[in-house]
Amino acid sequence: MGRLVCIPIYLALALSLGGCTNALRAIIGESIEEVRAAKDTEAEVLKAGLCAMSVGALNRKFPEDASVINGLCFGPKPQPQPPTLDARTIEVLRLLLELRPPAPE
Repeated sequence: MGRLVCIPIYLALALSLGGCTNALRAIIGESIEEVRAAKDTEAEVLKAGLCAMSVGALNRKFPEDASVINGLCFGPKPQPQPPTLDARTIEVLRLLLELRPPAPE
């Protein structure tokens, strides 16, 4: 983590030189990758902590955010699909409609 503190110094030095040497570019590039890796790890840990929360605590403490958190942790909620009707079921329904009494006039 010591290099993370030095990033502003490296960037200021690079800007003051007007051009970067290959060594300085390598240091800056490596430092940026270290920051990205640290931020990625932080995101993974925070998500794991958030998703470890019990459903009851989630609904008590964050009821307005519960659906967003559930979506993040468990993925989108599956949408219900209409039932599919096979040919035999359609034929039975048609026959049942024919059997119903006529509507009173």
